[in-house]
Amino acid sequence: MYKLFGKNETSVNLNSLCTTCTSALVLNGYGKAQQKIMCTYVHPNVAMPFIVKICSGYYNKNQPKRVIEGFKPTPI
Repeated sequence: MYKLFGKNETSVNLNSLCTTCTSALVLNGYGKAQQKIMCTYVHPNVAMPFIVKICSGYYNKNQPKRVIEGFKPTPI
């Protein structure tokens, strides 16, 4: 999480979209400023140098998986 100061010196907390993405490797240290994010959606993997607001490859890892009606897996 990052903290920026907007108009009138009010603090604004910003969370990167990557922290909830399935294609992200998020490394957190002990301090608030110790966070590294690697995007594994692209090849080669990219270290994100900024806060991501919108991403075309974003997939929420907290979203439940969809079950397709009528699909029956075959036994092995």
